[in-house]
Amino acid sequence: MKVEVAKMKSEPVLPWMRRSVDVTYFEERTLEAVPCLDSRLKVALQNMSISSLFPVQLAVWQETIGPGCFERDLCINSPTGSGKTLAHALPIA
Repeated sequence: MKVEVAKMKSEPVLPWMRRSVDVTYFEERTLEAVPCLDSRLKVALQNMSISSLFPVQLAVWQETIGPGCFERDLCINSPTGSGKTLAHALPIA
């Protein structure tokens, strides 16, 4: 007799793991198209030759400062382009 073991789906323990943001829904945007970007920050970025934000940068912007403005800690995993993944934790409170 073959006994099937039910696979239990584990739920993430930490709150930020339960409410993830999929950055594949974001596209690179010029600084002019970034919502709620202060003009002083825009000028500072342009002075560093930055003219747009990558999808992961835009997602973090919207979750922290921009229209999403969630007040929670963030953990960002982002591919480097060389096959590695960088993880950064940003405490927001």
